[in-house]
Amino acid sequence: MGTRCNIVLKCGDHVEYMYRHYDGYPDSVLPELDKYAKAIRWYGDNRKATHPRQWVDHCFADTAKTLAFYTDLLVKHPAWDKYMTTSLKPTKSQAPYEPMQLDGKYEKTNGIHGDIDYQYTILFYEKSKRVSTYFYKQIVRDAVTA
Repeated sequence: MGTRCNIVLKCGDHVEYMYRHYDGYPDSVLPELDKYAKAIRWYGDNRKATHPRQWVDHCFADTAKTLAFYTDLLVKHPAWDKYMTTSLKPTKSQAPYEPMQLDGKYEKTNGIHGDIDYQYTILFYEKSKRVSTYFYKQIVRDAVTA
């Protein structure tokens, strides 16, 4: 039986959910969330350095679309890793993108699953859409008696 978890992305009133069916322990998930937060930060910094401010502000203005994009970033990480390493070239002052290389299996879902052991929450600043913090809580389910 796997250790299941949900990852909740929150920015203001907007929420996106992801589910992981196995290896949901903090020892497995927190290092991946750290890589994920760094990937989002790198993407935002790179976009701001290479595009006009109005374009960047327009792209990040719709919170729901931004969170959907960030969800795709974690769920479809191999495609994003390839895109970010080949298409987005950093300037001389920026560090190169480090692929997340996530080992876990994440999927987008529409809410909190009833069988999870951990819930991870990632909070984003409303204006900049950058990761402000992430944390987790262990879910204690009621014991079933026969």
